[in-house]
Amino acid sequence: MIGGAERIQETSVFRVLHFTICNQRCVFARALLNMASKVETFSALLALFCVLASSLAVTEKEIDSFLNVCIDSKHHKSKPGPEGDVFNKTFHCTPWKGHACCKANTTFSIKDDGAVSLYKMHWNQCNRTMSSKCRRYFEMDTCLYECSPYMKPWITTDPHSKKTRKERFQNVPMCSKDCDAWFDDCKDDYTCSDNWGNYKTWNWTSGMCKMECKTFKEYFGGPENFCNKIFNYSWKYTEGKLVKIA
Repeated sequence: MIGGAERIQETSVFRVLHFTICNQRCVFARALLNMASKVETFSALLALFCVLASSLAVTEKEIDSFLNVCIDSKHHKSKPGPEGDVFNKTFHCTPWKGHACCKANTTFSIKDDGAVSLYKMHWNQCNRTMSSKCRRYFEMDTCLYECSPYMKPWITTDPHSKKTRKERFQNVPMCSKDCDAWFDDCKDDYTCSDNWGNYKTWNWTSGMCKMECKTFKEYFGGPENFCNKIFNYSWKYTEGKLVKIA
């Protein structure tokens, strides 16, 4: 069972790094209620609400068992585990040091050059250096992607990537205030892609995007479109209250 300390760490990272994921149970419940609105028979409706009730009554051990996985990807471990104090040298990834899907060398790569060593993807685009305030959000995003073992509800097969991964995250609910802050710190920086997760917008020989150079604000308009589209719908801009995972 994943201990309370690790869960508090996960809560801490979502707070401190501005990536608090909204309540999984509520998301699931809303999905079931949406299904219920389309059910025509009473028996089917009753069955759906039984599922809903049971989903809200699952034990913490069952939640741990369900969530405790790593995606099938180039730099992820086969299962989460401790990495030790070496993580203290890579601040954004530190909260996962006791229970991580990433190895220590992955976190050093993120700190040193962002995603260049990992995926040959440059963040400094359009002959400009990404601002430090914007860069730290992309570092936080990459740490969460590489290290978090609590993302199973949003793991899906990636049919497009043939070299770096077999699975990806999709529609992970990011609370709106966190996305607003990320966009605000990046809106005046420059990029040459309107979707960093779309392989067709990149030149993989140079590791540079190949569309017209514009600011993030010019490409995305606002925070909702930015967070939804920056990594090809890995994130989903979500209105909701911040909750503890612990």
